[in-house]
Amino acid sequence: MRLTSRAMPAPTALLFDLDGTLIDSDADLAAAANHARGALGLAALPVAGVRRHVGHGLAWLLQHVIPAPLHVRLPEAREAFVAWYGAHLLDATRPYAGVAEALDALRDHPLGIVTNKPSMFLAPIVAGLGWSDRFGVVVGGDALPERKPHPAPLLHAIERLGATPARALYVGDSEVDRETASAAGVRFLCVGWGRAAPAEAEPLASFAELPARVRALR
Repeated sequence: MRLTSRAMPAPTALLFDLDGTLIDSDADLAAAANHARGALGLAALPVAGVRRHVGHGLAWLLQHVIPAPLHVRLPEAREAFVAWYGAHLLDATRPYAGVAEALDALRDHPLGIVTNKPSMFLAPIVAGLGWSDRFGVVVGGDALPERKPHPAPLLHAIERLGATPARALYVGDSEVDRETASAAGVRFLCVGWGRAAPAEAEPLASFAELPARVRALR
């Protein structure tokens, strides 16, 4: 009798948001935002007051931490933010617990990052964390004409990984990430510490859970 082999499905491509998902960057982002506010004579905001505006890109962040009457000075605020943040990207920023171990366990899967963080910050952070060889594709918020929640950045990354939306999973922390995955026709997994977690039936409690959750995908 002749034996035939059944082709195994391609490994699921795993794509991640960055801030609030893979890394806790709240303190450094808040420090940069408050440096920009200080340049305009404004008092510092608490970290939580900055964090809730992270995820839509730098322009959005500045528009929401700078009062509307001072928006005419947004270019000045942006210059102050970029100068400060560029010099302090990894002062307090660290991967969340279990990230390194999960990425090691999932090394046979195509891995990527899709974020709204500008590329000028994204590349040195990825390099500084020793992740340059971890991910097959890294897409920043200025890599394409569109940014999240438009599906284009996620679909572009999936294509670069040689995968398809049906064989991909996007891991994120915010409504922006959820909307991006939905628009792209990609499964979404929210981290349990994320801003979108309360609306999720089964958020990821820790990165230690991720390999098992991926193996359970059909």
